[in-house]
Amino acid sequence: MPTNQWPVFRSYSDIPESILRINDTLITRLGRTNRSDDRPDGPSRRVLWMHVFAQGWNTTSTNPLPQANPTPPPPDGYAVHIGTFINDLPPVPIPAHLQITTGFWGPSGPPTQSLLPLPPHRKQGAPAYLRVSLNPSTNIGITFEIVDTKGDLAYPRADPTTTVLSSMSHIYDNILLDSKYPTIRDARSAAMLRYDSATINTVSLYNRDWVIYWARNRLLKAMEILRMADPSGSGWEMIEWVTAGGESSHPRVTAEVRGIVAGGPVNVVEHDEEDYRVLRTITTCADVIRELGRIEVLEERIGLEIRSVLDNSGL
Repeated sequence: MPTNQWPVFRSYSDIPESILRINDTLITRLGRTNRSDDRPDGPSRRVLWMHVFAQGWNTTSTNPLPQANPTPPPPDGYAVHIGTFINDLPPVPIPAHLQITTGFWGPSGPPTQSLLPLPPHRKQGAPAYLRVSLNPSTNIGITFEIVDTKGDLAYPRADPTTTVLSSMSHIYDNILLDSKYPTIRDARSAAMLRYDSATINTVSLYNRDWVIYWARNRLLKAMEILRMADPSGSGWEMIEWVTAGGESSHPRVTAEVRGIVAGGPVNVVEHDEEDYRVLRTITTCADVIRELGRIEVLEERIGLEIRSVLDNSGL
């Protein structure tokens, strides 16, 4: 078969048995990174190959790099509508670099937001949202913020942060909670669940896009190598994709394609890197709470041990 008559793969059903498993290591890595624990088997291979050929992609198509960062969720992705504001909110300050061009100068200088009409989304009766952000590297852990429909803090001049263990502040006193949230604790729980769901979905899709990119690249490289090794296209008995590296100490992977064709074995090292450092770790509120709990237990244990040492030393 002439080289220009080599098959074009357009769907999962086109994939021959000989190369069906070249993405098995990617399935394992994605399962571990996305917490799905997927392992290479018939269903998981089928799912990945179907993603490879999604949106009309085939082996004559280009293979563009995925985006560098996860697509952020919509504005309400990390926020939960918990009720309405009882009183008007303070105006949002105008950034200094925009103050001069915002309006006419007043007697005391450039106008501030307070000189402008208060927008409807910050008036009495406007929807109130509870938003979560994570600070896993600090002892705060989880921050809750009350925001309006635009995502602006309800009280931008005050410290809006509160931790999982702290009590309600005056910020919550200005909110008439929705009936499905009897207490602010219930609202916080809902906000954390919303955050975890949005995070898992956003990061999982981002990681999957990179795995699809690598899977397509493996297929294209395998076909390229075997075209050179077997120009007649007389048969592929086996193709194996071998990787070296990929662990935390060696995140870059060097791929080696091994194949057996009618003319004999093929063993070509392709310095084609799959940089797994681009994959993102999923961190949820549940993870932070669990870790904070471990830290508290550890601190208590250390405190008891120190007290015991002091007691035994007579200090």
